[in-house]
Amino acid sequence: MTGRDVAAQPPSPWKGFEHETRHRWQLDSATDLSEAAAILRELVVAHTAGWWLVEPMVNGHLLAVRASR
Repeated sequence: MTGRDVAAQPPSPWKGFEHETRHRWQLDSATDLSEAAAILRELVVAHTAGWWLVEPMVNGHLLAVRASR
């Protein structure tokens, strides 16, 4: 299964009305390791929910998409 397969994915914590929903995570706002860990936990949840990266990280920003339901 790839990150783009949505058939057996759990519901996403982020909702959208388009064919693809986009979300940008900003990692450069973390000022200590606990904030960075919280962002990483959010990214693990997003990965489990079927999000995939559109492009490599740029200046601390990740852009991801997933198919809307």
